[in-house]
Amino acid sequence: MPAGEPTVGRHWWLLVSGFATSNVINSLLGITAVVTVVQQNGSPSNVSAVSAARMLPLVVLSAAVVMVAHLPQPRLVLLASGAVRCILAMVLAQLSAQDRPAIMLVVAITAVAAVAGAPYKAASGALIGHSVPERRLGWASAAFHSVEHMSFLLAPALCGGLLLLADPPAAFRIAAALSALLAIAPLGLVRPPRADFHGRRRLFRVLDGARLVLAVRDARVLLVVRTGARLSFGVLAVVIALLPGRLDLPAAELGFFHAALGAGALLGLAVLRKRVGSVPTVPALAAALVVLATAIAGVGLATSRSLVIGLLVVAGAADLALHLVCSITLQRTLPPATAAGAGAAADSLTAGGLLVGSLAAPGLVAGGRLDVAAYWAAGALGLLLIVVLPNLRSVTRRTDARRLRSLDRIAALAAVAALQDASAETIERLAEAGEQVHIRRGLLVIGEGETADAVFVLLAGRLAVHVSGTDASRTGRMPTLLPGALFGEIGVLRGRLRSASVLAVEDSVLLRLPAAAFIAALSEDSGAGDSISQQVEQSLSRSHS
Repeated sequence: MPAGEPTVGRHWWLLVSGFATSNVINSLLGITAVVTVVQQNGSPSNVSAVSAARMLPLVVLSAAVVMVAHLPQPRLVLLASGAVRCILAMVLAQLSAQDRPAIMLVVAITAVAAVAGAPYKAASGALIGHSVPERRLGWASAAFHSVEHMSFLLAPALCGGLLLLADPPAAFRIAAALSALLAIAPLGLVRPPRADFHGRRRLFRVLDGARLVLAVRDARVLLVVRTGARLSFGVLAVVIALLPGRLDLPAAELGFFHAALGAGALLGLAVLRKRVGSVPTVPALAAALVVLATAIAGVGLATSRSLVIGLLVVAGAADLALHLVCSITLQRTLPPATAAGAGAAADSLTAGGLLVGSLAAPGLVAGGRLDVAAYWAAGALGLLLIVVLPNLRSVTRRTDARRLRSLDRIAALAAVAALQDASAETIERLAEAGEQVHIRRGLLVIGEGETADAVFVLLAGRLAVHVSGTDASRTGRMPTLLPGALFGEIGVLRGRLRSASVLAVEDSVLLRLPAAAFIAALSEDSGAGDSISQQVEQSLSRSHS
């Protein structure tokens, strides 16, 4: 825990440890099911089917699980998820212990287990606010997402290592035991008030956000890159599952291969976590696509286990780099309010890419030619780079320009005295809603008696305030506004016409904040609202004195 953060209660630790365990269970069930199929019947079509079974629920349920997770009692969602996976894992343990298990039954149960595990993340997230004090909510949310990323990276490596020590029946029993703990643990969590959850409203908000993401050209380009890369990765997953047969290795060696992918992802995270935000988008994506394509083609040619493991480490690192760069660029491209929709759309599309790649793999490996499948997957990445690169350049130019403008606005708003008590989220919302305006010297910014439809922040230049009938207007010594000044808030907050005119004394740059956005932001931030209200009262008292 970061230094200076107060200790959180057992509810928080129980919640976050259960979430991490759920991710491990999902990986363990999926990877062990692949090993079972490879051991019993390593045909490409069966391997493809079990790989696709893991992805299909994620494609369909990425947005729908939000409603399930926000039922009146999300604890019951966690309990049911653990109990169902426990039962299914025990059934899979019995099936895998048979001499000739029904492969399609294994595939079907794996798909049902993936469905049961899908709502766990959203239901856990819904309980964060009830497991920590309100003042620690921001820290808790950030820590929750960090645990999600670390478990996503560590789970394949842990499961791969486990399968080196245990056969599939034992691995399924371990998954069942962990799932049983998940079915019990929610009973120790805090029980939230029933009225706090509005699943349908949250679902519609996510769906609206997803539609907005798909309507924005820059976001579509980034999602195409990520989805195309995952399609090739889906082909690679089937190739990996079939490698033990080509290299005359036992099926348990798949544990090494999945551990190598997880290790590569961890290596990529260690190298990129402090640099990814400053690396130019196009070179980073181009390099990651080239490295991933080379590693996939190399896996198709490799004739030794050590070479395959080395190439998979490289592939895991390159895939993580693609994920990080696409995610960060997508966040810079879209307003923060669309984060949930962006996540749902990205999850569905990337899982869909894996699904399509898994289903296409059997046709590519016909006749046992794993190298042909690897070449197709690598070639698809090369084609993606050639076709999408021009669009990526325009995305980067627009994103970088938008980011610089946003950072400048955030810095300017944070320096406004009246907004000193505003939260970072409020400042960011206002920056996103603002419009930069250039005013030439001598022109009127607002006129006395006009409708108050916006609040302004002076970014550069100098303005003068003119009120009809005052001594200042007659003598010409009018009050001036300097950079950092916020004005126009009285008419907006009190619903009045403008009480003064503001004139540009020199060429000036302003940030125009629409009235509706300004009022909405302050209504959700009591600190900023109180500070602005005090400024309004002080301004009114001075005008009447």
